[in-house]
Amino acid sequence: MATYEVIRKLGEGSHGILYEAEQVELKRRVAMKRLRPELRGRPRMVERFAREAQVCGSLNHPNVVTVHDSGVDESGPFIAFELLLGETLLDLGRREAPLPASVVLDIVDETLLGLGSAHACGIVHRDVKPANVFLCVRPDGSTTVKLLDFGIAKTPTRESLTGLTNPGDVVGSFAFMAQEQLFQNEVDGRADLYSVGVCMYMLLSGVKPFDASTVQDLVLQLKQRPAPLNQRMPSIPPDLSATVHRALEREAKDRFASAEEMRLALAACRGNDRSAWGRATLTDITIRESASDSPAPFDAPTALPPEDGVTEPRVERLQRTRLAAPCLLYTSDAADE
Repeated sequence: MATYEVIRKLGEGSHGILYEAEQVELKRRVAMKRLRPELRGRPRMVERFAREAQVCGSLNHPNVVTVHDSGVDESGPFIAFELLLGETLLDLGRREAPLPASVVLDIVDETLLGLGSAHACGIVHRDVKPANVFLCVRPDGSTTVKLLDFGIAKTPTRESLTGLTNPGDVVGSFAFMAQEQLFQNEVDGRADLYSVGVCMYMLLSGVKPFDASTVQDLVLQLKQRPAPLNQRMPSIPPDLSATVHRALEREAKDRFASAEEMRLALAACRGNDRSAWGRATLTDITIRESASDSPAPFDAPTALPPEDGVTEPRVERLQRTRLAAPCLLYTSDAADE
């Protein structure tokens, strides 16, 4: 088994604690996620933790965070991820939303590429939200998207056989959940596309499509259509607004059939209008460090559900560290709101 030396603590969520560590044999820096000590005696949490490593490890795609190693040692279960430099889409949205449409389209394009690779393997993420989309700065200064946290992903293996989901469990972050996920019905990749639609609506307008603080409120609001995006933001072209609203359709059959179909629709909205995001010259939007105060409408706190139900993890915010650029080192479950 590989030997790891912990260098420092990076962050902490409700399920895991994240460290920067070094794989001693290879002299490689990694982001090491460990299950919280109080959860190590709960078989379902241990198995979900292990499944995150299995799911990420099965996806070899540039827009999905890479797993280097996983296992159990004297300190309990761990996952060693690639160490990322950058920030989450949540941090960017808090600081800058509403964002230019060209920037949102570039970020969402790569997000859909990562999701499409998962869907092709029969994997549904089930927790797509800005905190789980990471804007990674490469060594050459360019930027790419990395999807994080597949801990509650649905896999081709029936979950009932492993006991990971009990009757009545609702897994995910409810503000981003399609109705079929809220109502515990069968879900497929179109549920993830709904979540992408919620993210786009937030990033383009600065507010969520539904202003619900509880699951019950959201269920009631889902019976109505959200305010038209181009009504909130007149600068949004009608075709882009219509595309976002198609992703937000109540019935899965009325949404895009696949991540690729949604990508093509968004590409048609963009035409030749591409931002500088992701290219060698980064914009200030990409590299500025998050301000301490953030606009409340973008990610106003929501009620915490019962344990093992809807996941809206609590977070201990840590002092941020500047490295090559004023950005965060991050991977799954740290700063996950």
